[in-house]
Amino acid sequence: MKNLLLLFGSVLALGLTAYAQQVNKTVEWDTFESPAGRFKAAFPRSPERSVSEQDGPQGKYTVVEYSIILPYAAFMITYADFSKSAPTNQDQLRAYYDRFRMKMIERSGARLVGERDVIASEHLGREVEMIVDDQNVCYRVYNVGRRLYQTITSYSTAIPSEFAIKKEVTRFLDSFQLIEKN
Repeated sequence: MKNLLLLFGSVLALGLTAYAQQVNKTVEWDTFESPAGRFKAAFPRSPERSVSEQDGPQGKYTVVEYSIILPYAAFMITYADFSKSAPTNQDQLRAYYDRFRMKMIERSGARLVGERDVIASEHLGREVEMIVDDQNVCYRVYNVGRRLYQTITSYSTAIPSEFAIKKEVTRFLDSFQLIEKN
């Protein structure tokens, strides 16, 4: 029985890899630009836009989301404007990102894999990689003035680590840039 389960797991992993590689070959990446969101990023195809209202410590706020879900991964960028500006001091901003990460892990029950500081358009951000249920989730958060940006990716832990999905995740996350207000 144990050998049968191992065989089934191997076949499933190979099948997922082959399927994901086939899907990945047919995806055309394009730069998407959101003038209202003041950002641009490479998506594997044109993302869908949605808007929702959220309640938070500072009251109600609007979240704008651009996302695409493929058979092997999800790619998303969200932004929201708040009444208070982010700290401008880098130490205070890092402390803010620490609290943000702790809340994300607490709310999702995730296991932290790693984190590091990142920069987008000269703005300090934080990348956090975690496992939530059966998903690898990697997100970056940037607090710029009163606006909070998040770039988020998710893919199954069943996809073997040698699959090119990590390159696609990095491509998406690294492509995020802020654009000037007109």
